[in-house]
Amino acid sequence: LRNAFNQAVKWELMARNPVQNATVPKAEKHERNIWDAQTLMKALSLCDDPFLSLAINLAFACSMRMGEIMGLTWSNVHISDEDIAADNAYVYIDKELTRASKRAIEMLGQKDIYHVFTPLFPNTSTRVILKKPKTDSSIRKVWLPKTLAYILLEWKKSQDELKEMLRDEYQDYDLVVALPNGRPCEDRVLLKEFEKLREKAGLPKVVFH
Repeated sequence: LRNAFNQAVKWELMARNPVQNATVPKAEKHERNIWDAQTLMKALSLCDDPFLSLAINLAFACSMRMGEIMGLTWSNVHISDEDIAADNAYVYIDKELTRASKRAIEMLGQKDIYHVFTPLFPNTSTRVILKKPKTDSSIRKVWLPKTLAYILLEWKKSQDELKEMLRDEYQDYDLVVALPNGRPCEDRVLLKEFEKLREKAGLPKVVFH
């Protein structure tokens, strides 16, 4: 507001800036609750949803946000036997999955959007998209602990078996975390399961990330 009114004064639309000496209230910071390692291990031991278990492991070991987990593609997962043996397994995070309005998609432009997924219902006003992260600093390479690298190997194996079984019915977008038919999985699906797990296990309420 101060900058806007300063510009109005420069343009001689008004004599003085009415908010120049305003006292801005201090925002109260509330520290988020987090799970310690013991709580996390308990959650994983009680988790019987393989999608959620993988998401929790990626969030914990790689500090990945939900959109980054949902947008991770196999082309950015480096887990060959040689990589794992040399402690050189890693994921490269350069995209995120989100839902956006048609207007927002137009404003973002093609350079920041990698893919717009065809909606199940054509009349919806929003689309699920795979896009570049908001900031360049979010693009990063994250080393994988061997435990997670092996989890991803098993996940890839089971996903390949599913592709083979479904053949043409599987829509392959190269997504690591995808629905059984290959289509993108939105965060609300996993967040719902996360809340179920938290309540069942009697664990403290936390933001997923």
